[in-house]
Amino acid sequence: MGHRKWLRQFPLHLHISTLFVVIILTLGSILSYWNYQKTSEIIYSANDKIFEHISDRITLKFREAYIPVAHTVNLLAQTSLSKASTLTQQSEYFPLLAEVLGNQPELTAIAAGFENGDYFIARALHDDYMKARFNAPDNSYIQIDQTHTGAGGRRLERIFFDKDLNKIGQPFYQKSSYDPRTRPWYKDVLNSQQIGVTAPYFYYFIQKVGITLSRQSADKNAVIAADMTLDMLSDIIANSGKAQQAEIVLLNDEDHVIAYKDHSLLTKLEADNKVKYASLDDLNNPIFSALHQAPLSLDRPLSILVDGRKWIGKTNPIALSDNLRFRLVIMMPEDQLLSGAIVARQQSLLITIIIILFTVPLIWLVARAISTPLTELANQTSAIRRFELTPQPEIKTRIAEVQDLGAAISMMRETITRFLGLLHNINAERDFTTLLDLVKKEMLIISNANAVSIHLLSDDESQLKPSCTDQNQQEISLPTITLNTETTLCHALMGQEIQHYRLSLNDSTDPHHSLLATLNCSNAEVYIIPLLNRLQESIGTLTFILPAGKSFTPDQQAFIQEFSSFASMTLATRQLVRMQKSLLESFVELIAQTIDAKSPYTGGHCQRVPALTKMLAQAAEQSNAPALKEFKMSTNMWETLHIASWMHDCGKVTTPDYVVDKATRLETIYNRIHEIRMRFEILKRDAEIEYWKAYPDSEDKPQLFANLQARWQQIDDDFAFVAQCNDGDQFMGKAELSRLNSIAAQTWERTLDDRLGLSWEEQNRMPKAIPPLPTKERLLADRAEHLILRDDTSTYSADNIWGFTLTPPEYLYNRGELYNLSIQRGTLTPEERFKINDHIVQTIKMLEALPYPRHLRNIPTYAGGHHEKMDGSGYPRGLHKEDMPLPSRIMAVADIFEALTAADRPYKKAKKLSEAVKIMAKMRDDNHIDADLFDLFLRSGTYKTYAQRYLSPEQIDEVDIFTYLQEEESTTDLA
Repeated sequence: MGHRKWLRQFPLHLHISTLFVVIILTLGSILSYWNYQKTSEIIYSANDKIFEHISDRITLKFREAYIPVAHTVNLLAQTSLSKASTLTQQSEYFPLLAEVLGNQPELTAIAAGFENGDYFIARALHDDYMKARFNAPDNSYIQIDQTHTGAGGRRLERIFFDKDLNKIGQPFYQKSSYDPRTRPWYKDVLNSQQIGVTAPYFYYFIQKVGITLSRQSADKNAVIAADMTLDMLSDIIANSGKAQQAEIVLLNDEDHVIAYKDHSLLTKLEADNKVKYASLDDLNNPIFSALHQAPLSLDRPLSILVDGRKWIGKTNPIALSDNLRFRLVIMMPEDQLLSGAIVARQQSLLITIIIILFTVPLIWLVARAISTPLTELANQTSAIRRFELTPQPEIKTRIAEVQDLGAAISMMRETITRFLGLLHNINAERDFTTLLDLVKKEMLIISNANAVSIHLLSDDESQLKPSCTDQNQQEISLPTITLNTETTLCHALMGQEIQHYRLSLNDSTDPHHSLLATLNCSNAEVYIIPLLNRLQESIGTLTFILPAGKSFTPDQQAFIQEFSSFASMTLATRQLVRMQKSLLESFVELIAQTIDAKSPYTGGHCQRVPALTKMLAQAAEQSNAPALKEFKMSTNMWETLHIASWMHDCGKVTTPDYVVDKATRLETIYNRIHEIRMRFEILKRDAEIEYWKAYPDSEDKPQLFANLQARWQQIDDDFAFVAQCNDGDQFMGKAELSRLNSIAAQTWERTLDDRLGLSWEEQNRMPKAIPPLPTKERLLADRAEHLILRDDTSTYSADNIWGFTLTPPEYLYNRGELYNLSIQRGTLTPEERFKINDHIVQTIKMLEALPYPRHLRNIPTYAGGHHEKMDGSGYPRGLHKEDMPLPSRIMAVADIFEALTAADRPYKKAKKLSEAVKIMAKMRDDNHIDADLFDLFLRSGTYKTYAQRYLSPEQIDEVDIFTYLQEEESTTDLA
C-alpha cells in the first residue's frame, strides 16, 4: 500500500454515462452562461438606449412646454404691455394672459418688471393648491398682482378674476418691498434681446421649484417674464420610472434634486424661512441613499446592492435649454433588467436537463454495450490472475479494439496455460535424466524443430555431455565435447550468446554433423542458446535443428527464450540438488564409515545395516501378506530410509572407545590391573623387608624363610585370583565375591602424596580430608574419586522433549576397583552399559537437531527405533509395535540380524545362519521383533540373499524356515 490510499472504483458504464452527462451538463451550462452573458450584454446595451430614451423623453417633454412659454415671452416683449403702467392699461391684456395661462398648464405666472420698479404679475389659479396658497375664492381663475410706488410707498394690489374675467370681490392691498429690478431674471436680460432663463429656484409664494424665462421689451422700458414650475419634470420622471420599474432623479450641478417622482420632497422650508434643497439622501429612498456616498460621474455605470438586490444605472447629462443643464440619474434592478436573460438561462438549463433525461437511457445502453465486453474481459483477466485458466467463450463486440483485446487475452490464457503446464511437468519431475528428456520433448513441440539437443557441463567442467532427441522421440548419439575445442557450442557457452548458423554435410567437425545423416537432410539451421544458472554462469547449451531456410517466429523465439531460461534454472537446480544429495549421501556414509572405523567392535555394522534394511523394505513393498500388502514406499520414503539406516548409530561417536572396546573389568583408557599388580609387588617387597628385619633376631631362620615363601605364594595366588576376576568370562558368584572382598581388605602403605600430578577435574573428585603420610590404604578400594557425576539429567527427566523413558544410573561412571571386579558377567558396569545404550539417545538428539526438508523429517523416527521392542520393553522410548512405523521395525530386524552374524567383532564369535535365525525366532516369540517382518525375512529369502553377499561360507548353513514360521502361515506360498 510512501503509502498510497486506493480510490473507490466504479463500473466503466457508469464512468461513460457520467462522462456524457457531465459533458452535456457542462456544454449546457456553458451555452446557458454564454447566452446569459450575451443577452446581458444586449440588454445592457439596450439599457443604455432606455436611459437615453428617458433622457430624450424628459428633454422633449420639457421643451414641449418650454418653447411655447418662450414664444409667449417673446410675443409679449413685442407688445405695448411694457408701456401699460396702470392697472387699467394692463387690463387690456388680461384676456390674452388668461388664455395663455389656461393653455399652458406648466406656466404658473406671467410678469412684467418696469424700469421704475413697478411690478405686474398674472398668476393661474387652476388648481386647489394655488388657490389655497393665495386664499383665493373657489371660483378664482386668475390672480392679478400689481406692485407700484405711490405717495404712501410701495403697495401691492391683488385682484381675483373668474374664468370669464369678472372681478371677484374687492381688491386686496398690502405693503410690498418686492423690487423686480433686483431679481436675476430682470437683471440678466437687460440690454439683451435674447430670452434669459434662470437657474431653478424656490418660488416662495407657491412653495415650488421652477424657472423664470424673461426678455427685455423692445422699448427697453420693461422686462417680460414667465414662471414655469418643474413639477412636470417630476411627473415625467414618475411616469417613466413606473413604466420601466426604475428609480429616476434629476440633479443640478450642486447635487440638489430638481425633479423626483415625489416633488414634495424637493424642498424643505426651515425654521428661519430658509429653503433647503433636497439631496439624494433626503428622498427616503435606500437606493439613492446608497448612491449619496458614491461619485456620480457622467457616462460611468452605477452598481449598488440594496437589501440583497442589485441595482444598476447611469448618470446622463441632459440639456433642457442652453442655460439649463442637469444630470439625470436612472437606476434599475438588475433582475428586472435582465429578467429576459435569466429566463433564457433557466430555459437553457431546463432544456439541458431534458436532453440529459432523454439521453441518459441511450447513453446507459451504449455504455453497457461498450462496458459489458470489457467487464467480461476484466473477469477473465481476474480469473487468469487467480490462475483459473479454463477456456472462455469468445467475446462478441463491434468495437475492434475490444475484439482485439479479447483475442489477446485468449492467446495470453492459452500461453500461460501451456507455460504453466510445462513448468508443472518440469517441476514435478525429480529424476534428472527424465527431466532432460521432458525438456527436449517440450522444446520439440514448441519449436517444431527436427531435433533438440542439450549439452551440459560435466561435474569437473571440462566437457559438454550431450543428450539429443528427434521428432520421433528417438535418442540420437552425439559425441562428448572437450571445452578447449573451437566449436560453435563452446563459443555459445563461453560467450553466453545465442549462435545461429547453417550446418551442411561438409562441416564434418561440427558436433551435430552426424544428425544430418540421421535426419536424412543435407542442410539444416542450427540455433544454440546458452543455459545459465541463477548466478548467470553457463551450465550448458540448448540446440535446435531446424529445416534449412526456416527460422523462429517472434512469438516462438520469445517463448523459447523464456522457457529455456526457466529450463536452464530448473536443470541447474536439479544438478545442484543432485550434487547436494550426492554430497549428503557421501557425508552420511562417511560418518557411518568413521563410526565403523572408530572401533573394531562395530566393524562394518553401519554399512551392512543399510543394505539389509533396503533388502527387507523391498521385500515388504512387494509382499502380498495381509499385514504388508498396503505398504508402499515413495521416492521420498526410500531416501528417508536410506539416510536413516546409514545414520542409525551416529550417536556412537559420543560413546568413549574404552567403553565400547572394554575387554576387561578394570579397563578404562588403560587396563588398571597393572596398577593393582604393582600393589601386590609392594606387598611382596614389604614381606621380604619384614623377613630381613626379623632375620638377625630369629632363632629359627629356616622357619622364618618358610613363612616368607608361604606369604609370597599367598600374594601370588591372590593376585592370580584378582587377575582372573578381571576377565569378563569369569562368573562372579558368592564365593568369588567373598574371596575378592577378603583380598581387598588387605592394606599397603603409601608414603607419597596421591594428589600430585592430577588434573583439575581429578582434583575435584578427591576427598576434602587429606590423611597424613605415610598412610594405610586398602589393596582394592572403591574410592570417592572413582565416582564421576552425571551432568545430563535433563535428557532423562520425566518431561524431556524427546520422550525418553530410560532411568539412568546415579553416576555417569563408577570406576571403583572392587565395584568393577565384582561385575557378575562380562566387563561392563551398569553405568557403562547405560552409556553404550545411550548411543541411541544421542542418535535421536543429533538427528532431531538437524534442519530437514519436509520429505526427510522422518529420519529421526526411522533411525531412532531400532532398539525398541514390540512389547514396549525396548529403549529409549519404550515404544510398542503400534507406535512404530514399519520402516523403523524393518531397521530393528536388520540391526539385530547384522549384529548376530557379524564376523568382525573381536569380543564375540560370529553366529551361523541357523543360529541367528533361531535366536531371532525366540525374540519374535518374546514379542521383541515384528512377527510379520520376521516371517517376511524368511519367506522372501532376504536372510539368504544377505548371507550370500556378506557372510563367510563357514557361517552359511541350512535353515529350515518352516520350523520358525507362524503356524497359520506356514503352508502359504513362499514369495
